[in-house]
Parts: sequence; structure tokens; C-alpha cells
Amino acid sequence: MVLCTFGQAQEKKSGDAKASSAKKEYALGFFSVVHLNQASTKTNGSTVEMKGSSFPIGAFFDGSINPKYGYQLKFANEPYMVEGSSDTAQCGTSTTRNCDININYFGLGAALVYNITSNDKMRARAYGGFTFLFPQTKTSNVLDIGSQGTNFNAKVGIGLDLSVNEWYYVPIDLGINYFPNFFPNKNDFSTLGTTIHIGFGIYLN
Repeated sequence: MVLCTFGQAQEKKSGDAKASSAKKEYALGFFSVVHLNQASTKTNGSTVEMKGSSFPIGAFFDGSINPKYGYQLKFANEPYMVEGSSDTAQCGTSTTRNCDININYFGLGAALVYNITSNDKMRARAYGGFTFLFPQTKTSNVLDIGSQGTNFNAKVGIGLDLSVNEWYYVPIDLGINYFPNFFPNKNDFSTLGTTIHIGFGIYLN
């Protein structure tokens, strides 16, 4: 009888774990981000190094492909701001050596997610993807700002989903964003940024 009871308990525990896992296949939520950006561009024959920070906010949808792989879709308001000083030349056509870029993007992104490990309390994951960026407002004294159109960045990172209870969780991510210099209208502009995400998610099933 003891062995039977132990077996039934183990079976119930396994069933509960599977049921809990099934409830974590799809989720949606919102997030806030700190972007720490580094950029370089050329102006009047001089290379200018710039730094800055911005604070995007947005929403996401998480989906499952299989137990090891999933995906994330997101949209966000993504401001991009950097500034720096040129030692040898004026910035663009301005009369100052203080260079700046301030572009407010609307971003639509997708990422492939690899689930490293998970249990009832947390999930560790790695991800890689891209975000298409549509400029809404833009100012700069170092870029040809009128030619700055749709852009995109590539991203990779790691993250943790910390369960609050059966229905809610807190995602925390650390990642790197890179703007590839693919577009001719970018005026030799390239940037690399560190991102820190924190959000709140709701399981849908």
C-alpha cells in the first residue's frame, strides 16, 4: 500500500507539472527598457564618438513552438538619443562641435527564443532577432536627417522569466542591439547598445 500511494503521488506530481507547463505556452505583457547607446559617425572628415541613454516602453506576445523553442513579437515606442563632441571639425553644417542625434522610432520586432532551463518558479532563455524601426520625429546636426528613413537593428540576449504565481510572471532581459550599416542613407553611422528590459507578463492558457 505504501508503494502504491507513493506511485500515485509521483503520478499526480508529474501530472501537475505537465498541467503547469501547458499553461505557459502563450503570454502577453508590457515592458520598459533602458538603452545605453554608443555610436560613431563621420562629419566633415572627422569621426565623432557619441553616447546616450533612452527609455523605450512597449508590449509583447510570447508563443511556444516546442518545449525548447519559442518566439516573441513586440511593438514599442523606441527613442534613440546620443551626443558627443568633435575635436577637429564642426558637426555637419552647424556652428558647434557638439554633435547629437535624437530620433523617436516606432518599433516592430520579432525574436527566436531558446529555453535553456525551466521549472515552476523560473525560466532561463536566450534569444536573437530584429526590430524594424519607423522614425516618427527626428533631429540631428550631424546626420542628413531628412534622408533617415525606415531602419532596423539586430539583437541578441539572455533573460529570466520569474513566476509570480500560476498566471503572472516578471521577465528580465539583458541584451545587445546593433544597427548594421546596410542602408546608404545612414551616412557612415553605426551604433551598438546595451539593453536592460523589465516587464510584467500574463499567461493566456
